[in-house]
Amino acid sequence: MEIAKISPDVIQVIRPIITDMSNISLEQRLNNNLGPHNESPIVKEVKKKCVHIIWDGKDFQLAVKRTEDNKLVCKACGREISQTFDKTSVDAIMNAIPVVNQVLFFGMLNGLKAEPIQTLISVKQALPAVAQLASELNEYVRKSDQTADAVGNLGAEYKTPSLFAGITSM
Repeated sequence: MEIAKISPDVIQVIRPIITDMSNISLEQRLNNNLGPHNESPIVKEVKKKCVHIIWDGKDFQLAVKRTEDNKLVCKACGREISQTFDKTSVDAIMNAIPVVNQVLFFGMLNGLKAEPIQTLISVKQALPAVAQLASELNEYVRKSDQTADAVGNLGAEYKTPSLFAGITSM
C-alpha cells in the first residue's frame, strides 16, 4: 500500500484502530459463523472507528474490495465507501445537522443522559468541519482529474504525426 502518502502523525492516531480491525478481520476470515448478527457490542463499537486499512503481519493493506455492482466495501467492517466526489456528499453532511439538532434538543427535553448529549454536541460541532473537508477533497479530486486529463491530452498531441508540423518543420 502507498503508506508513504499517509503522514506519520496520522499513522500514530490510526495504529490502534488498525490493530483492532486487523484482529477482527482475521477472526472473521477464520470463523465463517461470525457476522453482524452475532457480533459482540465491543466489536460493533470498534467497527464504528474502522479506517479501512489492516495490518497483514508484514505490511499495511487496504481492507476494501469491489463488489459485483462496482461498490467499494470494507472487508473488515462491512461498510460501503463512497467513490463519488461531488456536492451530494457535502449536502448529505449538511442535511444531517438539523437531524442532530432535533435529537439533541428533544433528547435533552426527554431525559437523554449526559454522555449521549455530549456525543451529539461533539457531532454537531464537527459536522461543518467535515463538510468543509469533503468540499476541499472534492475540489482536489476534480483538479487532479483535470490535470491528468490535460497531461493525457498533451501526450496524445505529440503522438499524432504532423499535428504540429509547422513547429517541427522549422
